[in-house]
Amino acid sequence: MRRRLTDSEVLTFRCDVAAPLAGRVVSVSLVATAPARDVGAVHRTLAALPECRLVAAVTGSANLFATLWVSDIGDIQRRETALCARLPGLTVTDRIVGLRTVKRMGHLLDDDGRRTGVRPISPW
Repeated sequence: MRRRLTDSEVLTFRCDVAAPLAGRVVSVSLVATAPARDVGAVHRTLAALPECRLVAAVTGSANLFATLWVSDIGDIQRRETALCARLPGLTVTDRIVGLRTVKRMGHLLDDDGRRTGVRPISPW
């Protein structure tokens, strides 16, 4: 069953790594807008970037949300400038910077981003 799901692209597997060990110590989420006709191309371009951890279509005043792992605070501006030059219809409206992640998907993390315990997520 798993093979059929992955072959059909219905299901993909994701392996998470400790960000500092990958040389990416700062997480930045970009809230942005792009013309509706360009959203698909923008998503594909962002998803292809090695530093991109998440890209999603959202509703509201912005229609795009992306999370990138970058090497340092200065890298945020460099990445944003390069993205906007590559995608002229993209307008970043807000940035959310995370300097340290203490929990990811219910897993408690140490300073090096390694799992130290679990605090399960309760959806209700």
